[in-house]
Amino acid sequence: MVINQLAALYRKLLSTLEQGATSSTRSYKNMAIENRTPGG
Repeated sequence: MVINQLAALYRKLLSTLEQGATSSTRSYKNMAIENRTPGG
């Protein structure tokens, strides 16, 4: 059914968003740490 395909796409999108959120949060933390070091 179409609903099953939509559910699969939705789950795929959610997992992709989660991966992107974790990676962007990690890079944001790294940037914050670098900006905190004096003389940077």
